[in-house]
Amino acid sequence: MAENEHERTELAASAGRGVLWTMTAKAVFIVSGFGVQLALPRVLGDPEQWGRYSTVATITAIVTNTLVAATVQTVSKRTSDDESRADRTQREGLLVGLAMAVVLGGGFAAAAPWLASEWQHDATLAPLLMTSSIVIASYAMYSALIGAINGRRRFSAQASFDMGFAILRAACIVGGAALGAAAGAIGGFASAAVIILIVSLLVIGVGRGPARPDVRAWLAFFVPIAIYQAALNGVLQLDQPLLRANLAAAAIARGVTSEEANTIASSWAGFYRNAQTFAFVPYQLILAVTFVVFPTVARATSSGDAEATRRAIRGAMRFSLVVLLAMATPIAGASDGVMRVAYSEAYLAGAPALALLSPGLVPFSLFAIGAAILAGAGHARTTAGIAIGALVLVVVLNTIAVRGAPDAESAIIAAALATSAASALALVGVGVTIQRRFGAFLAPLTALRALIAGACGYGVAYLVPHQSALGALAACVLGALAYVVALVLVREIGGEDLALVKRVVARRRA
Repeated sequence: MAENEHERTELAASAGRGVLWTMTAKAVFIVSGFGVQLALPRVLGDPEQWGRYSTVATITAIVTNTLVAATVQTVSKRTSDDESRADRTQREGLLVGLAMAVVLGGGFAAAAPWLASEWQHDATLAPLLMTSSIVIASYAMYSALIGAINGRRRFSAQASFDMGFAILRAACIVGGAALGAAAGAIGGFASAAVIILIVSLLVIGVGRGPARPDVRAWLAFFVPIAIYQAALNGVLQLDQPLLRANLAAAAIARGVTSEEANTIASSWAGFYRNAQTFAFVPYQLILAVTFVVFPTVARATSSGDAEATRRAIRGAMRFSLVVLLAMATPIAGASDGVMRVAYSEAYLAGAPALALLSPGLVPFSLFAIGAAILAGAGHARTTAGIAIGALVLVVVLNTIAVRGAPDAESAIIAAALATSAASALALVGVGVTIQRRFGAFLAPLTALRALIAGACGYGVAYLVPHQSALGALAACVLGALAYVVALVLVREIGGEDLALVKRVVARRRA
C-alpha cells in the first residue's frame, strides 16, 4: 500500500515537473518565434522579400506542425504503453520517421515547382520551397526522437531540445537573412533543422534491438491526428499563402506583368503576415488551456460524472472567452499603433487587417479549445470532420473575397473577414456538437456580457491616442482595464470570481 502511495506521489511530482518544463519551453518558443517575426522585416528591409519568406515559411509550417504533433504523440504513446520495449520503439519510430522524411520531404521537393508556378504564380519561389523540404525531412526524424523521450517522461531533456532548437533556429534564420535575403533565411532554417537532427541523434541515440515496425498500427494512430492537425493549422495559417496566390492571379488577370504582379502579391502578403503576428498572440497564450481541459474532460467522462464534465466545459469556455477578449479587443482598437511598436512605416499597411483578425481569431481559439474537449471525450473523428469543413470554408471564402477585391488594400481586409467568418462557423459547429452531447458549452449570457465588455475595451483603446509606441501601449492597457471594469458592471465578474483570485494568491504566498 505504501509502495502504491509512493508511486502515485512520484508520478504526480513527475507530471508537475513536466508541466513546468513544458511551459518554460513553450515560452522560449513563443518569444523566439515572435523575435524572428519582428526582426526579419527590418533585416530584409524590402517588403517583397519579407513576403516571399513568410509565404514559404507558412506553407512549410503547416506541414511541419502537422508532422511534429502527430509523430510526437504516436511515438510517445507507443513508448509509454510498454516501457520495456522503449529502446526498440525508439528505433522503430526513427525508421518510420526516415520513411516519412523520404515520402513527405521528397514529395514536397517534387511538388515545389508546381506549388510555385501553378499555385503561387511565381516560379522563383520553387528553390525556396525545395530548400524547405530539408526542414520537413529533418523534422520527420527529429520529432520521432522527441516523441521517444517524451514517452519516457524525460521532460527536462525534451524541453532542453525544444528551447535549444528554438534559439538556434531564430539565430540561423535571422543570420541567413542578413547574408542572403529570403533565400538566405530559408537556408538558415534548413541548416538549423539539420543541426538539431544530428545533435539529437548523437545525444538521444537510435535505440536498440530489432526494428520491425507494425506499419498499420503506427498509421492507425498517426493518421487521425495528422488529419486533424493539418486542418487546424490550415484554418489558422493557410489564408496568408492563399492571399498571395489570389492577389497574383487577380493582378495577372487584369493585364499586369507577371513580375509586377508577384511584387505586389509578395509585398501585401508580407503586410498581412505582420498583422497575423500580433493577432496570433491571444491564441498562443491561451493554448495552455487545451493541456488542462483535455485530461480533465477525459477523466470526467471516463468516470461517468456528467455534472463534472459539464462544469469543466463551462468553466474552460468561460475562462477562455474572457481572457481572449481582454487581449484581442484592445489590440484591435489600437491596431495601427500596435503595428507601429514593431514595424516601420512601410509595414503599417497591415493595420486594417489586424483590426479584424485580432477579434476574428477569438472564435478560432475557442474552436481549438472545444476541439480539445471533444477529443478528450473520445470524439476525435467528429472534431476532425468539423476542422476539415472549416478548412474548406477558409479556402473558398478567401478565394472569392480576395479575387473580388478591387485592390490589394481591400484584399487583405477581405482575407481577414473571410478567415474570421470561417473560424466563427467552425466554433458554431463545435459548440452545437458539444451542447448536444454534454448539455453544456458557452452560456449565452456569458457570451453577450463578454462581447459588451469587449466593445468597451475596443472603444477605449481606439479613442486613446496611439500614434506612438508608448501611446499604443497605453491604449492597450487602458482598453484592457475598461474591459475588466465593464465585466464587473455587467456582472459577469462577481464576488465568487474575486474570492477565487484571492484564494489563488494566498496559496502562492503560502
